[in-house]
Amino acid sequence: MPDTTEDYDFFADDSPEESSSTEAFKNKVTALVREVRAIDDKLGELAQRSKELNTRKMELETKEIPNALTEAGVSEFTTLEGLKVSTKFVVGAIPAERKTEAYEWLDSHGHGSIIKRSVEVSFDKNSEAAAETAAKTMRELGLNPKTSLNIHAQTFMSFARDQIQNGKILPLDKWGCFYGTKAVIK
Repeated sequence: MPDTTEDYDFFADDSPEESSSTEAFKNKVTALVREVRAIDDKLGELAQRSKELNTRKMELETKEIPNALTEAGVSEFTTLEGLKVSTKFVVGAIPAERKTEAYEWLDSHGHGSIIKRSVEVSFDKNSEAAAETAAKTMRELGLNPKTSLNIHAQTFMSFARDQIQNGKILPLDKWGCFYGTKAVIK
């Protein structure tokens, strides 16, 4: 019997017949743990490979294919397999940590109307009084509304594309936004 005041070794050989079942148990659990570790290693390798493949895909879609089409002087191409390849200008979203800076710049440069102030519904950025009135009414009803400023992704992409095509400069790099031409394969 184990002493309850000391640690007990459950794997200690207490009797000859328990010895083989204990050894089998040790081997089984050890094999299962090894399998889990092998799976973890493979998942790590797959995650790394996935990252590499996504990087290569982005390189092909944003650089190599658009450059090949440009060099050939075409905007659209049909592959030997019948897939249609074209390009479009894309702009990524403003990262959350840069929104305040970007929104201040947009507002100070006369583009504040694309920024929306929200309280369950969207308000123009300059409709602060109306948004606050709605929020106050909600508070009086016992609700706790949160207001926010946002730019819809499609609105921002369209705005940025128009600005760039018209020769206007936007500090997209400073805001951490991807922008450029991307291949579209259909």
